[in-house]
Amino acid sequence: MQNILLKTVTLQNEIRDKVGYLYLGFCREIGQYVLSVMVAWTQVYERYYIIDEADYLNYQINREGFMQKYAKEIGQKRDCFSERFLGSAALRDYDGTEGFQNMISNEAQPFQGYLYHDGALYARIVTEYGDLYVTPVLYMPEGSTDAERRPLRQKCRLIMNPQGEPICFQLDE
Repeated sequence: MQNILLKTVTLQNEIRDKVGYLYLGFCREIGQYVLSVMVAWTQVYERYYIIDEADYLNYQINREGFMQKYAKEIGQKRDCFSERFLGSAALRDYDGTEGFQNMISNEAQPFQGYLYHDGALYARIVTEYGDLYVTPVLYMPEGSTDAERRPLRQKCRLIMNPQGEPICFQLDE
């Protein structure tokens, strides 16, 4: 699988749903249709989900059906981090947030875009220890094993700080 570095996620042929605070379109850089959901937190940011072309086209004729199909993702509860979750414009949606945020200086903006790899947007975090490519959070249904609940960790290794404390899981390919 080819790795693609992105500064931002841009959508072509964008459809805006101002009522649902979402956008749909084609991201040429990764070759996928994407649903972008606006999230209001301490500041507004976007979460990105993979959708298929049929759903993109169906939205235009059956908005309600689309909204029902993607209710989890649009609803912004914990289950929004579904198998469709691609990544986010906020570090809080990445695995190990507390660890890497504790090791970076407040003066620098550590989030420097994404690495698209195998269907996921890994956050590119620039630190004094080098660049980290951190996996987005995925939460699978209760009752799943830890490996099933955090499937992207299988492609990662745990990064430790000089004191031996865990920082985050980083892509290891």
